[in-house]
Formats: sequence, structure tokens, C-alpha cells
Amino acid sequence: WLWFNELNYQNVWLTRWSYQLGSFVAFFLIALLVLWGNWTVARRRAIKATPPFYPRFLQIRGAQWLITGAALFLAFAFASSIAVRWDEFLLYLNRVPFGTADPLFGRDVSFYLFELPVYEALQQWTISLLLLALLGALAIYAVNNVVEIQRGKWRPQESAILRQHVALLAALILLLWSVGYVFEVFKLNYSGRGVVFGASYTDMNASLYALYAQMVFMVLAALVVLFNVFRLSLRPLLLSAGLWLAATILLGGVYPAILQRYDVQPNELVRESPFIQYNMDFTRMAFNL
Repeated sequence: WLWFNELNYQNVWLTRWSYQLGSFVAFFLIALLVLWGNWTVARRRAIKATPPFYPRFLQIRGAQWLITGAALFLAFAFASSIAVRWDEFLLYLNRVPFGTADPLFGRDVSFYLFELPVYEALQQWTISLLLLALLGALAIYAVNNVVEIQRGKWRPQESAILRQHVALLAALILLLWSVGYVFEVFKLNYSGRGVVFGASYTDMNASLYALYAQMVFMVLAALVVLFNVFRLSLRPLLLSAGLWLAATILLGGVYPAILQRYDVQPNELVRESPFIQYNMDFTRMAFNL
């Protein structure tokens, strides 16, 4: 503070520390709300559904304190992991357009520098948070059925309260996962597949459609999982998962490889010329040549 104050740059010091602290507090509260909220709801619902004469482990004194302590500790860890990217949030909030759009998707260059990294970080962080909340909820429901687990008779899919809770969280995770494919579409501009850095002929004529197909099937899987909140239905889920897997392997792996090998490589100059030109134009623009 003394050094920045001597240079009359107090605002720089204050901005940095306010964003670091503000990011940590905001994400800590979000993580705590998600974890503690889901686990507390799971505990209360499980207690109400405890079969007669079964041990009520979740009602033992200190059980709620244990859940709260775990939520506080993990929320601190989650907040710490994302708060280190405070500078990206600062850039995002102060972004300005470059006035130049990429030729493939029509997005301003500032989108790739200031927005896309933040969207990806938030998406991945939220998926991890919801996944942990899901695992914790499963553990709480399992504790309440430890007798049936010991007997090998526990059927979690037959428990309405467990199915509803798990299906809701799983559907949210899958929906966020599908959003990731939107980001992967824009990240084709960073592809290294072609002869130059950037999207290539194969990326735009094979990988792009594979990502769209994966996104559609992932959304379909999320909707099927969400339907399980109301009624157990595993066959549609298996079907949508199979379609997603087929799209990932065939459209995302096999077809691009075949297209690259038998169509692009024999006619590389013809196929890649527009993308080479894009690379040259934007390289000259970047270095002001």
C-alpha cells in the first residue's frame, strides 16, 4: 500500500484487492448455498423416509454440524480455486469491442479474449460444484439406509425422494455440460488440425456438426433425466446416452479423420486456401503489418 501510495496508484492496489476479496466472498457464498442447501434438504427428506425400527443415524447429535462443517470447508476450497481468476473477471467487466469480427462465427475478437475464458471457467466450476453436491446427497441417503446396504437389499432407484433429488441435480449437470459444446464450437478458431493455426476445412465441415450433434443429444439426455423426477424411466436415458456416444465416436472422431485423410490431404491447397487466407489476414492485422 505504501509503495502504490507513493506512486499515486492507490486505485490500482484497491481494485486488485477488492476484486480478489469480492470474487472469493461471492463464490464462497454460492458454493456454501449449493452444498449446504442440498445436503440439508437430503438429510431432512431422508429422516422423514426412514423405515420404522431402523437406526436414525442422521438424527444423531452433531450430524447437522458435520454437514455444515463439510460444506464450509469445501465451499472455502471451491471459492479459492475460482477466485484466483479475479483478473479475468476484471477484464470481462471492463471489456470493450475491437470492432473486428472473426470470419467464421461473426464474433468480435474481444469475445475470445475477455468473455469465452470466463464463461468456460464458470461452467466448469459449476459442474464440479453440482457434482460434489450430488455425491454428498447420495452419501447422506445411503447412510440412512445402511441396514439395507449391509443386507444387500438397498434399491436406490425405488426411493422416490432419492430419485427426485438425484435426477434434478444430474439434469442440471448435463445441461451445463451441453453448454460446454457451444464453447467448443467457438474454440475451433484455436484448432491446430490444419496446415495453419485456426479452424480448418475438416473442423468446419465435420467437427462443427459433431459438436452440434453432441450438444443436442446431451440436452436430450438432460430432459430424459429431468423426467425421472416424476417417474423412473431408464430406457430413454440409455438411448439418448447411446446416441451421444455414437455422435462422439463416429461424428467427432471417425468421420473427421476420414475426411482429413481422403478429401483434404489430396486437395490440401484447394480445401485449406480460405483458412490459410484467414490466418494470414489476422496475423497481419495483429502485428499491424
